[in-house]
Amino acid sequence: MKATLLCAAALAAAAGLCAPASATIVNAEWTGTITFGFDALGIFGPADADLSGLEFTADFLYDTSLGTTLYSSPTGTWLEGGPGVASGGQSPISKASMTINGFTSTFVPDLVGQIIATNGQPNIVNEIFDNAESSVGEQILLDMSNSFSQISGSIPGTIDVPLTYTLGPNDTGGGNALFGGGPDSFNLSPVTVTYTIPSIGPGVPEPATWAMILVGFAGLGYAGFRRRPRAPLA
Repeated sequence: MKATLLCAAALAAAAGLCAPASATIVNAEWTGTITFGFDALGIFGPADADLSGLEFTADFLYDTSLGTTLYSSPTGTWLEGGPGVASGGQSPISKASMTINGFTSTFVPDLVGQIIATNGQPNIVNEIFDNAESSVGEQILLDMSNSFSQISGSIPGTIDVPLTYTLGPNDTGGGNALFGGGPDSFNLSPVTVTYTIPSIGPGVPEPATWAMILVGFAGLGYAGFRRRPRAPLA
């Protein structure tokens, strides 16, 4: 009886190994350079400072279960939401931030949240695109794409798996950021984008589950040994 229970536990735990991960919370981190911009309000240091040529980091935290999926396929995903887009609903981006000079400014994109990744969609350039806008006039928009005539290229067409992509010699990238309702406006030149999944889905067992799997398979072996027929005595 104990061996049977252990076997059942082992099979149940092993089934978890085959289940796909269901992580939907994604952090998209962009890095690059500010090509032009003045910090009029002093959000990222002294007021009226010229930030041109400085490095930036922009982060978007989003949930792929929110918003409206305009299309989803192995070659592309378009997810958006918020009262500022035609599809409406809730913005899939819950937080956006930019860090410059060691100072970080964060806002809630309650107006527009758009996440796009395409690779092979008809008439759509191969690209990664993130756009976050708040109702008080804050925005971070970043885009990285292959040649504008290239539909299928080297940029992955997904928004929910870990990846790092670096701007190549034949790629283009751009973007802008607004803070303080408009006075602080920056033109951006992205270099890398990295998608990370903060939590691990059920496809990866916890240590306790691994222990149950090992104990269960040990039980299977013991049960097989107990049931092995013995040779008759001479």
